[in-house]
This record gives sequence, structure tokens and C-alpha cells, in this order.
Amino acid sequence: MPSHRFRLATFNLRNLALPNTPFYHEVYSPETYRRKTTWTANQLQRMRADIVGFQEVFHTEALQEALTESRLYDSAKIVVSKHSDDSPAVALVSNFPVLSYQVIEQFPAAAKLDIQGELLSFDRFSRPVLSVKIDIHGVECIVFVLHLKSKRPILPEEVDRHDPIEQAKGQARSLILRRQRRRLCECC
Repeated sequence: MPSHRFRLATFNLRNLALPNTPFYHEVYSPETYRRKTTWTANQLQRMRADIVGFQEVFHTEALQEALTESRLYDSAKIVVSKHSDDSPAVALVSNFPVLSYQVIEQFPAAAKLDIQGELLSFDRFSRPVLSVKIDIHGVECIVFVLHLKSKRPILPEEVDRHDPIEQAKGQARSLILRRQRRRLCECC
């Protein structure tokens, strides 16, 4: 009986961006960019994963360069969630055939939270979730790629960032958003 083993990995790229292009008030020099893509390619070679979910992709071209340098994904399919210039995306590379994918931005109805019957106003993911259907040795599988919200508080621009009450509210917002992402995976 043939072996149907495969490797699945997740990889937070910690802000993979092109050189000389601002992101989060930072800019990589060409030298820093080259070190980052080479390091990323080396990590991919060490993992030797057939499917990799990536977080913090600012530029698809930078990811493509690291994948090319790794020499592991020459005929692989790359799927990237849409993103804006000031916000990173998630992505997936697969050596198996990708059948379809979707970017999930709205919370599914079953994942919405309520407190004592009152629905919370969060209804969108701050970072879209990528759902990819892949044919793995004749079996259709769905792989989710998501980037969980950090524990950093979510604070509106107009509030005093040093006010302990606003900090507590911001921590609660962050906790709720992280919980919503977990509930999405439980619902699907």
C-alpha cells in the first residue's frame, strides 16, 4: 500500500515586505530584505512541508522570491488573501492541487458572540481568513490559514492610551476578536 504522508506547516513571516517600501512605519533596506528572504528560504528547506500557511505577507512578490530561492515550490500553487498596503495578508503554498479557495471577512452567524442575549458589534475579521480546498492524494481537504489577533489592546484613536479603563476595554476587544477566530474554526 503506498504511503500517503505529507507535511503541513504554518510560518509567521514577521512582516515579509519588499525593500524600500514602508510598512508599519518601517522600511527594509535591500540588504535586510535579502537576509530575510534567504533566511525564509532556508527555513522552508528545513521544514520540507508540502503545504505551508503563511502569516504577515505584505507583498506577494517577496513571498514568491523566498519560495523560488527555496527551490521546493517550483510548480506549487500560491494563494494569497487580499490585503491593503498597510495591512499584511495570509497566504498558502501547496504542492498538491488547489481546487478552490475563499477569503472569509465576515463572521459566520454561528460564530457571533452575545453577552446575555446582546450581540456584540464585532462582525468582521480584522485580518481575513483564507479557506483553501486541496486535493491531497485523492481526498478533498480544507485548510484554513489565519493570523490570530495579538493580545495588544484594540484602542480607538480618540482615547487616552494610558487610561487604565480604556486599556481594559481594549484588552476585552482584543480577547473577543481572538475568540471569534477560534469559533470560526470550530464552526467549519
